[in-house]
Amino acid sequence: MDKPIKDFVENWFFGYEKRQTPSMKDIGKDRPFEEVLSEHWGAVGTSAQRALEVFSEFVENIKAIKKYLTTRTIPANRASEIHGLTNRQIVNWEKLGLMPFEKIEGKRRVYSPVDIAWIVILRQFQMGKNSPVRAFADVFRSIFLAEDALALCLTRDFFPSSNLVLVMRPEGNKICFSSQLELLISKHSKSDIIPIANIMESIIIEAGIAGFMTFVADGKRYFKTERSQESFYLFETLRDLYIGGFFSAIDSYLGTSNIGERGLVVDSLNPIPWLTEKELNAHIRKEDKSIPSK
Repeated sequence: MDKPIKDFVENWFFGYEKRQTPSMKDIGKDRPFEEVLSEHWGAVGTSAQRALEVFSEFVENIKAIKKYLTTRTIPANRASEIHGLTNRQIVNWEKLGLMPFEKIEGKRRVYSPVDIAWIVILRQFQMGKNSPVRAFADVFRSIFLAEDALALCLTRDFFPSSNLVLVMRPEGNKICFSSQLELLISKHSKSDIIPIANIMESIIIEAGIAGFMTFVADGKRYFKTERSQESFYLFETLRDLYIGGFFSAIDSYLGTSNIGERGLVVDSLNPIPWLTEKELNAHIRKEDKSIPSK
């Protein structure tokens, strides 16, 4: 497979290998991506070769963002100040299998922003009324809060419909949903809804990740990394590539044009399937038999 496409698949999609799609090793055997792109690219004033260069830069940027979010560089004492667990609670969480990773014996814990985000979000459920935190953890690990999902929450922070959010319900319970924020607003006040991207941004600021920053200005999320001289806005590049037909070329190359309503690439803007509260509760009941069916 052409390297930029392989890197894109590995750093953009959530759970690619779980989908009914060609295996990574089977992609691109028939012909090179450049040949496929030449058949799809249609932007006026920009060549397919230039589009490929822009795409390669886009991929390098999303790789860098994911690396900053998943690399463990935050010492345990600093992480504790952010996530709020005491040493005793951490030991208890380890016994329950709630910690995002296992401690290596003889070494101090070192956290990534994604690790801390997992703990911060899970604590919200631990503090809820009658919340079976272990059952929630098992469900969210398999559906919502796998490492990739949290690592992608910032690169998906383009508009409300692609946000993973935490809903704080009046009765004290919390539920994680993915996307469709406009539907949630019809049932909950805006103050009840916390985008996971906001939680991640706060962690990055508090932790002081060297060489990386992200911020929102005029409703747009920008990034700055060591490899970028200026801050950049991912959605602008994404939009231009989409309009020109670049992502339809990727779908054709991957053999995923028939996935979803608009192909795998566009549908992947929201990397986690939408679940209603009823469906989510059904998943949780499977994990925790003590919860009665309604």
